[in-house]
Amino acid sequence: MKRTLWIIAMVLVIAAGTIVALYLFRKNKALKQYIHPQSQAVVSVALDDLLLDNMSSFFTQQTDSTRSASGFLTFENWTNAGIYIPAHIHFFSLKDHPLTFYTIQKITSPEKWGVFLKQQGAAVVQPIGQAEQPFSFTHLYSGVDVLYNDQYLLFRFTGIQPEENGDMHAIWKAMDSWVYIEDLDFHSAAYPQKHISYRHADGTFQLFAEVAAGHIQLSGSWNLDSAIPTLFQQRILAEDDAFITLRSNLPLRETPFIPHSLASFSDLDPKTLALQTFDYVDVLVRSATTVQHDTIISYDYDEDFNSIEKKEIQESSVPVIESLWKGGTPLAAALPGKLFYQFNKYITDSLILLSTKQDKEFTPTFASTSSPFSLKVDFRHLPSSWDQLFAPLRRKSFQITLETIVVNPNRLRLSGQIQYDP
Repeated sequence: MKRTLWIIAMVLVIAAGTIVALYLFRKNKALKQYIHPQSQAVVSVALDDLLLDNMSSFFTQQTDSTRSASGFLTFENWTNAGIYIPAHIHFFSLKDHPLTFYTIQKITSPEKWGVFLKQQGAAVVQPIGQAEQPFSFTHLYSGVDVLYNDQYLLFRFTGIQPEENGDMHAIWKAMDSWVYIEDLDFHSAAYPQKHISYRHADGTFQLFAEVAAGHIQLSGSWNLDSAIPTLFQQRILAEDDAFITLRSNLPLRETPFIPHSLASFSDLDPKTLALQTFDYVDVLVRSATTVQHDTIISYDYDEDFNSIEKKEIQESSVPVIESLWKGGTPLAAALPGKLFYQFNKYITDSLILLSTKQDKEFTPTFASTSSPFSLKVDFRHLPSSWDQLFAPLRRKSFQITLETIVVNPNRLRLSGQIQYDP
């Protein structure tokens, strides 16, 4: 009996040692993952740690079989696609494309990869490159494209419709200058080991996420170029039906994603906007709707073939969206009146309100706060017209909260959480 117990114990010790050795081997091997040497930011996802810490959730049967980009990222698809699955997968962004992320992965079986593309119904593969070094391009899903040869794949993930694929070609042509993730200056064992991390390569911003069933804890830090005070004034917003609530007292150069988001829907110059803003902006997107009228002009011909102009008033229901800015006359003139919807401008002293709703009264009230930047997103109040884009998150009742605390005039501490129905 003792001998049997001893054998069982030894088998368990050997098995545990093998698992630990394999875990460490894969973790170290993941440091040899390529990224672009001029990466502006890196998102790292600890796949092995996510699997080990959320084993029960991982094996939950998925009932949604709808073809989507998120389905492409499932464990089952990766194992059947002839792609090496690293312990950590790293995505990087570039300065000229801050809202687009790329990842470089190795192909273990070109044959399986080809079969996978056919099974996914990918768009027609386009051979590119010289005969001695051929590579191909294919469009997988909305916002997901890939360049590849027999050794590597370059994925692109973006929420903005790219005008061309020059960014991917430039990264691919710079293959000889690719560097390992461990070679970046910011990469260090001193950083917390979290399930998901987002870090700027210059070390100015980092956000970490710890994932559990139904809850994701957020933490991080934000180094500022400008010194800021410790107390701020922010507009009081009605949040009963708010989908997105964002408030910022930071200079726009510290939050470039705000002007870049506006520029993606208009001809606005982000640099000009940053110079004209008095360091306050907020955004409120509600589930409530308002009616807008657009004039549609068309042309027809009379019996004598003379051109006749016809005007038709088209009525549409859009979400109530408000954005308040502090600035002077130049800012009021620079802010666009039309993005994806029509926006009305209301000006009171140094306050400029953009709103999809026509309001006769504009009387904002402010209150003191110690948080210079905050963000809340509640998918339970998703506008109905946006449901097609974010229905999976609405069904899971995703709620995102992110707050900042001033550590010193040039440094903020980030904290928050994401809650959802597991």
